[in-house]
Amino acid sequence: EFIRDVWIQEGESGEAIWQLLTTSSPPFKAIADDLEPQRREELHAAWLEFYERHRTPDGIRVPHGYVVILGRRRHQQ
Repeated sequence: EFIRDVWIQEGESGEAIWQLLTTSSPPFKAIADDLEPQRREELHAAWLEFYERHRTPDGIRVPHGYVVILGRRRHQQ
């Protein structure tokens, strides 16, 4: 069974979300930390541009789709 849903990522600003991810999400932090300074700044600028496009009167609200897959292993003989 496939269950499709949407998670809304919220934040005060694109910068606030960037700071959260670069300090508390190990995979994202590792990607950002491994970049040369100029490439990291390019990623940072692109990140802010993307997230600020999702600004609402209540802050940033970005929809992210995901799928949960439910099932059972087949009995093996």
